[in-house]
Amino acid sequence: MCDNNTNNTTTQGALGFNANNRASQKFYYRDFAQSEAEHYAQNREAQPLQVDVEELREWLVTARPRSSTDAGPMLVLCQNIMKSLLEDKAIVFEKRAKVEREEKETAVAELSQRIAELEAELQQARNRTRLAENRGVELKEKLHEALGKIDKLERDIEQSRELIGLRDKRVASFDNDFAKLHDEKAVLTKQADGLRKGAAMCLRELRPCLVTAQDGALLCSAVGMIGPGAGTPRGHKLLGQTAISDMLPNDPSSFKMPNAPAHNLAPLKLEARLPSMRQVIFALTTKALLLQADFQVATKLLSAAKEGKLEPLQLVSQYPEYLHAREALLNQRESVAALKTFTVEPKHMQVIKSFCYIIGFPKKKLDRWPEMKKLLGPDLFKNLLGLDTQTAKFGTMLKESMTIISTVPEAEVMENSQAVGCMYKVVKELGAAKADFDAQVLKAKAEAKAAAAAEAAEVAE
Repeated sequence: MCDNNTNNTTTQGALGFNANNRASQKFYYRDFAQSEAEHYAQNREAQPLQVDVEELREWLVTARPRSSTDAGPMLVLCQNIMKSLLEDKAIVFEKRAKVEREEKETAVAELSQRIAELEAELQQARNRTRLAENRGVELKEKLHEALGKIDKLERDIEQSRELIGLRDKRVASFDNDFAKLHDEKAVLTKQADGLRKGAAMCLRELRPCLVTAQDGALLCSAVGMIGPGAGTPRGHKLLGQTAISDMLPNDPSSFKMPNAPAHNLAPLKLEARLPSMRQVIFALTTKALLLQADFQVATKLLSAAKEGKLEPLQLVSQYPEYLHAREALLNQRESVAALKTFTVEPKHMQVIKSFCYIIGFPKKKLDRWPEMKKLLGPDLFKNLLGLDTQTAKFGTMLKESMTIISTVPEAEVMENSQAVGCMYKVVKELGAAKADFDAQVLKAKAEAKAAAAAEAAEVAE
């Protein structure tokens, strides 16, 4: 047991031997029983190492140190063998790797050069392709332009052919056209002669109308029926003395159609004389209507006076404010007639409805505008001029009409339409006159009652 432990301790010490820890120890080991390969493995400088690899592998696997002192040298021997083998292998591998690297670098350089050449060729091919495409586009555009020009030329040729054909036809039918023109000229000459005769007749018939209108206007102006003092618009240029005097020339016989071939009618001043005559007729018609209405009122008052039923108070229809409003509405007859052309109801429809209701039109005709606008004619002014303010239902109708327009501002109505504004003014003035008339009636009744009481008191005394 002791020998075994001793041997184990010696073996472990040999295995743990490290020559680096012994700075000055050197030894040489020669085993004459060892093989030649082992000897040269320990002394590599002696001659080049020529070793059979299989024999060396077999020795490395089977070799064992004979004693503890052989373990260290054998370890160094094995290290030297492996180092020698690995150095040879490394040299071979390094040379082979160098050769392969040089071959690869050469191949890479050749391939890079070839790639550069191919890329240059590809770029040149692309450039040629781009140039060819651009050239193709240019040629295509030129082709389209050429085709467009060809189409245009074909159309021009076709149009030219058509024009030539039309001209040929026109030249062929020139005699017929000339004959037609001659016939048309005869017809137009005949029409012109007829129009000239008609115009001459109109002027011949118009001259006495102008004479009558001028004389009537001068007479009415002299008696105050028209003019600034007769309630007409002050300063109306068509009713002034100058306009009336210019309705005819100084020599009425010169108001005629000029002799042929003259055709200029400007010296006749129809643009100024006809509006003046129209305005005179309009003003005289208005005055005639108002006088007729006043005559009817006067007739009623005369009848009442004969029967002893004459009221001492002024009638509602005789208030000056109402009369002015009524006359203003009569002067707007054309504007009222123009309302009949409206397809939709005008603004402030309630004003027209209240006015039509108060002058006597039935309610059933005042619900829809198509029915109501039919009333805006002569019957409207007839009912207005013949309005009887003394009937019992007039007060009720007036009160209802005033309620309808109570929320409508007068300024807004007048600004929107002169005709509707005049209707509004008539209703408002009728309301004011009726209120004043009722106040005077109450006052008269109170005074009569007080007089009766005073008389009864005197009788009692």
